[in-house]
Amino acid sequence: MVVAALLSTVRNIPPLFHGIALAGADLTSPGCITLAVSLIVIGITGCFKQGIWAQVVFMAVWSFTYQSTIGSVAWPIVTEVSKSSLRNHTQSLATITSGIVGAISGVCLPFMVNPDEGNMGGKVGFVYGALLGLSCVGVWMYYPETKGRTFAEIDRLFEMRVHPRKFARTKLDD
Repeated sequence: MVVAALLSTVRNIPPLFHGIALAGADLTSPGCITLAVSLIVIGITGCFKQGIWAQVVFMAVWSFTYQSTIGSVAWPIVTEVSKSSLRNHTQSLATITSGIVGAISGVCLPFMVNPDEGNMGGKVGFVYGALLGLSCVGVWMYYPETKGRTFAEIDRLFEMRVHPRKFARTKLDD
């Protein structure tokens, strides 16, 4: 337990340094892709009895990547990347969605991996990897780059109906 807490602390240190230098999109997209690939590899290794150690390694890769990329920026993204007038609603929707997905996953996952039920074991990585792969597409298409923008500028870009992928390149005249 102490070792797990220590590792969690260590995993949260890198974002303190690269989070300042990199923008949210710079952390989120590569992190999302790495997580999806790790889950698919876990699924592949779950097809082989001798693949258990590879699963453990890629679970560690997944955990470290999550804590140092998406895990460290997810909630700040939700509060930062929305129009000011919709910020409370966006935060509420994200919290509710997180709770619902967590509840569904918490009920389904034990059945999926239980030898008496789904007996998927590590192959459950295919399910979560595919879902995360779809999420990567959504992040790439709809997550705007807001580095260096004020909340007023973000609001203005939304009012101008600038596509999220073009936020970083759009020049605003004062």
